[in-house]
Amino acid sequence: GGAAASGMPARRKNRKAEPFVGAAGSLAFHTRSGAAATTDAGSITLQAQRTLHRFCQSFVSRCYGPVMKSLKNEFRRDSVRLEEDDKAIFFRIVWFFFQWWRTYRLEGGGKVAETDDKSAVGQLIFTMDVFTFNLVFTSTDICYDRKKHPDLMQTVALYQEMMQLLRAMYHSQDSTEHVMALGLMDRIFYGPDPIDRLPKLLGRWAPGTYTREYLCDLVELCHTTVSLLETNATHCLEDEGADNSNSKKKGSKANQNSDAIARMNAVAAEFDFPSYFARKIVSPQVVFMYTQLLSQYKTNVPRISDNVVAFFVRLSKVEVSKAVEDDADGEGAEGGEIKLKTSTLEPMLYNIQTIMVLGSILNDSIVKNDPESASLLSFATVVIRHYARAAEENPMIHVESLLKHLSAHRFCEKVTNMYVTDELRMLVERDALLDGMREEEQQEAAEQDDDQEEPIDIGVSVNARRTAAIEAMQAPAPMSDDEGEVEFGVDDTVDIVGAKERIEEKAKKIKVSNKTLTEEEKLKQEERRKKMAELAQKRKEQADVEKAKEGGESGEKEGGEEGSAEENPESPSKRKLGEGEEESAEPQDDAPKTKRIKRAAKQDDSDSEDEDMFGAA
Repeated sequence: GGAAASGMPARRKNRKAEPFVGAAGSLAFHTRSGAAATTDAGSITLQAQRTLHRFCQSFVSRCYGPVMKSLKNEFRRDSVRLEEDDKAIFFRIVWFFFQWWRTYRLEGGGKVAETDDKSAVGQLIFTMDVFTFNLVFTSTDICYDRKKHPDLMQTVALYQEMMQLLRAMYHSQDSTEHVMALGLMDRIFYGPDPIDRLPKLLGRWAPGTYTREYLCDLVELCHTTVSLLETNATHCLEDEGADNSNSKKKGSKANQNSDAIARMNAVAAEFDFPSYFARKIVSPQVVFMYTQLLSQYKTNVPRISDNVVAFFVRLSKVEVSKAVEDDADGEGAEGGEIKLKTSTLEPMLYNIQTIMVLGSILNDSIVKNDPESASLLSFATVVIRHYARAAEENPMIHVESLLKHLSAHRFCEKVTNMYVTDELRMLVERDALLDGMREEEQQEAAEQDDDQEEPIDIGVSVNARRTAAIEAMQAPAPMSDDEGEVEFGVDDTVDIVGAKERIEEKAKKIKVSNKTLTEEEKLKQEERRKKMAELAQKRKEQADVEKAKEGGESGEKEGGEEGSAEENPESPSKRKLGEGEEESAEPQDDAPKTKRIKRAAKQDDSDSEDEDMFGAA
């Protein structure tokens, strides 16, 4: 009021507040009898309807086929005689006769003659070919891109009626019509390049853009398509081998037809219908669209409400992930304490819009007393009960219902399993696996300690002896006895002590290696050590004896030299050196000593080689 008085333009209404446009022009076909904009008005209306019905029967039986064939040829050639709106008029004519045939056949209740029914179907099949379907599918894309929403609504209405007729052909008793239906389904859904437009039409819906009648046509189209695909998939899986056995009893032409049917059935059997429904049809946007249509339950015809309920029930049965206990080997819970439950897409219904609509249905007294709304009332009761039960286990669902979730499958899995995902479960299993590996390593280490205390196998001792023999062959040979006796100098005791220390170190190494040898070999090693010790002691004693002898001889020699010096004062050693003579006394005395030191070092090397030989043996 204030904005209008001040001259300000009125604020534009939010599209989400009014999801449908043109609500005043509701058609009687999608509206309850009491809520329709136009109602039956006496005998004049009934007489007009009967007259129109007779005209439709006469036109379909005599003129429909030739007229539609001629019009399709014009569209096929893209004739210059066609105007811009001719395609929309063509679609409306075909839609009208398709809908008339369906309502007339349903309202007849079996009273219609069989010949009339067959003739009607036979003539309508002229517009049930791949060309007409392609023309409709192309028009949906063009109208959406150019934002021609009225033309798009008319095209979708025709698409919905064509799918209704295709389902009638599939269930027909006429074999020709059934084969034609299989061929159309193979081209639309099962081919390598399917031309189905249903997922795109569902994703393109937006609130505040289309009418309620358009959404009713889209919901009926989805229901018809999904039920037809599910029925055909079940039939192909059950009767996959029946056609092969029956084809052998017929003629050549029948064999060709049966081979084509068998091929189409085999292709249809490979079609993954659950994945098609869960991945291409179901989305949060589609759930919101169905909820908006369900909110018009007071205006909708019961058929529309039943289609919405059927879609939600089918959605609730789609499994996203199975429980761990459902594994075939019963080993699903191995590796951790976390167990995943079987999750479905039912949590997609736990949003604030759907909950409010279902609550209003449960609180509506008219719905409770309406027998046609029994399925709707039962569905609302079950969903609200499941929502309350899930909220008791996970109170966060109340918050989740207010949010928009892009990944519906992941959201359903998280909510069902208390936000325990596969990643968290894999982490727990990895930690449990690492703990198990650590325990196994500790057990193996303990077993190895126990095995070291026990005697080693014969093969190990043989390998040890073989290695020792190879080292002995590679060692240098000891000095022979022909080289003469070893003379020890004054400082040879230090070299002998060092040799003893080396022998003791070698003995320690041998002692360590003997831990892996047998008891019999240990006794042999003890005997060898005793022999080595005795040999070293003998050599040490011999060195002491030689040293003592050398000391005595040097004393006697010095005494003799002193006596001779006193008796011969003019000995040659006392004479003065002449010119050109050198003092060679010191080199003559040092030469024997240097020779003895070299021989002692060479003898030490031979001792160490003997020790290596004993160790190798």
